Amino acid sequence: MNTLKVSEPQKKKITFLLGAGAALPWGGPMTNDLTNLIISDDYFKITNSSKETLGKYLYDRLCGFYEANKDEINFETILGFLESLIEYYTAANATNASPLNYCSWPSITTVDESFVKDIFNYKLAYSSDNNDPEDIQYWYIPGDSENGPIPYTKNQIKSKFLIEVFKHFTNIIIQEILKYSNTPVVESKKAESEALKDFINNLTVKGFLFRFYSTNYDRLIPMILEDSTDVFEGFTADHDNTLRIDIDKIHSDKNSLVHYNIHGSVHWESLYNGLFPDYQLLKNTLPYNPFHENHQVEIGKRVIITNIIAGQDKTQKMFIPPFKYFEHAFLDDCFSSDFIMITGNSLSDFNIQKVLSLALSIGNKKLVIIDHDPNQNISKVLNALRKIDPKDKYSTYDTDKNGGWYCNGNKNCFVYLDGFKEFLVSNAWEKTDILF
Repeated sequence: MNTLKVSEPQKKKITFLLGAGAALPWGGPMTNDLTNLIISDDYFKITNSSKETLGKYLYDRLCGFYEANKDEINFETILGFLESLIEYYTAANATNASPLNYCSWPSITTVDESFVKDIFNYKLAYSSDNNDPEDIQYWYIPGDSENGPIPYTKNQIKSKFLIEVFKHFTNIIIQEILKYSNTPVVESKKAESEALKDFINNLTVKGFLFRFYSTNYDRLIPMILEDSTDVFEGFTADHDNTLRIDIDKIHSDKNSLVHYNIHGSVHWESLYNGLFPDYQLLKNTLPYNPFHENHQVEIGKRVIITNIIAGQDKTQKMFIPPFKYFEHAFLDDCFSSDFIMITGNSLSDFNIQKVLSLALSIGNKKLVIIDHDPNQNISKVLNALRKIDPKDKYSTYDTDKNGGWYCNGNKNCFVYLDGFKEFLVSNAWEKTDILF
């Protein structure tokens, strides 16, 4: 006698995209906070009478160039500026080298002489003691004297110096993330952490499957759920208990609760394999070796890869493993989701825009936006929505609120502007028919 198998009901999939605003309940920094830290950091200074910080000098130069849009300049713009300078001096070393390996634009470009003097001046000042700003040390860079090194060497030193600046600024960001992405902070924010667990547990019981993707560099979700729920982060322990990237499971596992760091994590440690960056996940210790040098990503293009992707070359860096594994999974989950929930993300990253735009162009998904605006000004969210809404299916709105939510005319996009913390602790997700 044949026994008829009863298949389990299909779970409703929720793909979460977490941005900086999602970490605010646990003390995470906003973009402006990180920008101000880099601008005020006085480890590197230019050598003029003002002893201005290098971060502020670069920021001011960018503001002068993008005067009409200087409000959009942030720490990532500064890092992108540094990467362009690194590319310039790296390619300047490549006279008579193959154009397959180096970019061609520096061959017809000359960096402004006053800018070069301000940045390098052949000795660059920095403070070795944060408690004594007048304790100035100098990093010497060879000058143009007849007895100086050949131009190749000078450009190489300049490039390496700028890479050190890039690493230093990146490390500032890493240290800020580590201030909240740790177990003591999670435990101290008990109300927020318990509310997140209740949200996930309640909807899991009701047949929902969660897939978390974060452009942050933290492990908040896995830390909060550590004692109650298994969370796959893309890493599996090998024979010596090293947590290494598990490509097969990332590709094949469609039914686990996952948390993937699309742009890397401060909890990743570099493992060199000679070709591409490789990483291990450190759950209980801090990375000792998080940095990589220049990597070629395509013909004539090199970028700096660290354990976090910051700056303005994200799209190209996303093609390098392991980042491309997580972006591919993100695209796959967005296509197959019933709900896409975007929390505290400005949608300014082009690679993220493209994935969401493709996913929303087909099917009948519901889109949920959780942001924070004390003035309840929905226009900012609508401007962001239009970047990912190619058919105007989601970004046409009424002005009325229902239970704290804004809803569009198609009833397929919901916006909540009281912040992620309030969304969790007040059970705002129960006060509308979004998910049911």
